Amino acid sequence: MPLKPGNGSFEGAILLAVYSDARGRQLVDGVLDYEDRRLCSRILEHAGGLPLEMTTSRVSALFGEAGEAWQAAQALLRAVEAVRVANPLRRQLSVQVVLDWGRYHRAGPQLRTEGLEDLPGRLRRLPGHAIGCTQALLERWHSEGQAAQPSERLDEGLWLLSAPLGESETRLASEPSLLSSGLFMNLSLKLRGETREFAAADCPLRLGRDTLCTLVLAGDKVSRVHGRIEFEHQKFVYVDDSKNGSYVLTAAGTELQLKRGESLILAGEGAISPGLPLDQQTGDIVRYSCRPSKLQLDAPEPGDTVRIEA
Repeated sequence: MPLKPGNGSFEGAILLAVYSDARGRQLVDGVLDYEDRRLCSRILEHAGGLPLEMTTSRVSALFGEAGEAWQAAQALLRAVEAVRVANPLRRQLSVQVVLDWGRYHRAGPQLRTEGLEDLPGRLRRLPGHAIGCTQALLERWHSEGQAAQPSERLDEGLWLLSAPLGESETRLASEPSLLSSGLFMNLSLKLRGETREFAAADCPLRLGRDTLCTLVLAGDKVSRVHGRIEFEHQKFVYVDDSKNGSYVLTAAGTELQLKRGESLILAGEGAISPGLPLDQQTGDIVRYSCRPSKLQLDAPEPGDTVRIEA
């Protein structure tokens, strides 16, 4: 359904997409070039949306229906996956999309949305390449009679609509029975040259200075119990329990800061740096690998828990 014409206050679906890319460990500035932004604009308009913002890393749009926003979000993720395949230099390109339902106000050529400024905080709760939605969007979507089933609840009022799509998850896309069986995930943690394998039954796994932790970490900013890894809804989830926070390098190449109580799904390969960004870390770094156990994995790269140079 198109957006309502004329001046006044109306309700609609708000889409916010934030892109990231990296070359090795170095984050890329200006992720979206001119052609990328043109493609995003066409995707949004094809789904019935009105683009609000289009920068080199961020896209937002307004839709008349929740289902239209969902279609656009899926198309944005598929476009990223197509770019990954077509251009090996952009294999770490990713997008996080969050959808909300709220009010917008039109006065002549000016359009103002409520709640858009709050959505970047919601994005922090999403995996590195995924779609999420608020409770308000989900309720509206149900009223339209065509809502997708969310895969899990990430936070109060926030739902995950699509799982992260790393290389292994893409290869498993044609095997939904494996994805739903709960048998496809295993977790490897590497600390100071030693790699240890963990299963769901081993959780929670605690990381910190305390000698009773599963992984005992050294570092100026490491708390007694700095964080833990839980197994929830068939996924390994890292939760920060510290004073100084954690910095997590995701499989998409994005380094995310987690504060006490915040969590992140572990997928693909990455690293957890307690208390300091990876390029400032002088203490321990924990490398993780979370992959489908029924796939033949590539041999791990040499190297270890050393400071990661940008």
